[in-house]
Amino acid sequence: MLKEVEAEVEAGAEAGAGAEAEAEAEAEAEAGAEAEAEAETKAGAEADAEAEAEAEAGASRVVPKSKKEAEAEAEAEAEAGAEAGAEAEAEAEAEASG
Repeated sequence: MLKEVEAEVEAGAEAGAGAEAEAEAEAEAEAGAEAEAEAETKAGAEADAEAEAEAEAGASRVVPKSKKEAEAEAEAEAEAGAEAGAEAEAEAEAEASG
């Protein structure tokens, strides 16, 4: 009878230890999942920040191109204005002499 009780106590202790180990494994898995989710969130935020920085860098690269286009346009307008002025001057001279 004593051996039966000892066997039951031992079985209970083993079951308790098994349940404790299972609970520990679950807690570790949960902590791992949380850490993984945190890492993914951080990586996502870093990727967002990187994409934003690239977009800003791209925008700043576009600005000089637009600036060059604006300068070329202004230069073309100035040349057109100079040509129109020269034509008007030539016409005025022709009328004055003519």
